[in-house]
Amino acid sequence: MPLMAMDMLSLCLAVMLGAWILAALLRSALARHPDWLARLLAQAPVLLRANPPPRGPDLAQLSILRL
Repeated sequence: MPLMAMDMLSLCLAVMLGAWILAALLRSALARHPDWLARLLAQAPVLLRANPPPRGPDLAQLSILRL
């Protein structure tokens, strides 16, 4: 007797149910902290600002041949 295979309708329903449950979980998790987007947008310029490289040594002080 061959194994029972999942038909396309059952597969589609399983994927849709999984997506619905995932969306409900994400909605409930994000509803606990409604100001998360405002905090993220406030911190975005700080996170995106590039840190300049450290300043190199003064070459005049390192030079052996001084005038």
